[in-house]
Amino acid sequence: MKKLNPCVTGDTKVWTTNGAKTFSELAESNDDVMVYCFDAEGNIKISKMLHPRLTGYNIQILRVTLDNGSEFNVTPQHMFLTRNGYVAAEDLAIGDEFVLVNQYMNLPTEIEDSIKAYTEYEATKKGTVIKRCEVTGEEFECDWDEREICAKLEFGSELYTENIEKLKESISESVGNYACHIVLSVDPVKKENVYNGTVAVYHNYFTIDKNELTIVNQLNCGE
Repeated sequence: MKKLNPCVTGDTKVWTTNGAKTFSELAESNDDVMVYCFDAEGNIKISKMLHPRLTGYNIQILRVTLDNGSEFNVTPQHMFLTRNGYVAAEDLAIGDEFVLVNQYMNLPTEIEDSIKAYTEYEATKKGTVIKRCEVTGEEFECDWDEREICAKLEFGSELYTENIEKLKESISESVGNYACHIVLSVDPVKKENVYNGTVAVYHNYFTIDKNELTIVNQLNCGE
């Protein structure tokens, strides 16, 4: 199975419930954070991003530029939501349409009770926690710094993209909440250290361009 490295540069801003935060500052604080994300039907939800962290050193970066001037710097395997579903940066074509989100739309204010069990964990002994697997439901012990892991082996992004057609349909029917902008270029730029975090249950998050004008959805599953 292809090994994925779906990561972003440290200056990438994540759309959290407390506003835009860069990955580098989230990693430095070493705190989990509440973020906005999509469920499988295209509804905006809140979930917890576990363990925002440095994930690679000196990695090749692609800069994706949209027709409104927005830029996103990511690893080649990082996946964006387009009208054609989730597409890796290295597979984007000029003219592909990114799905953009209106940051002033009505947003949820709390995490739903149904997923809380998969975002919380309790300490056992120093440095370890008990976490519930979001796929199997079983509880397992893991190191604090590995609290984003899932107990199910061969856990992969296909579990979260199987309903993509329903997601696309929901987005296309929504008025005012979403828009699309066209990919103008995908260019290799300098190598950089990269970051990521794991969003419990939904495994996607939104990032905001440097001017905090454009919000796009990105998938953070990998094998």
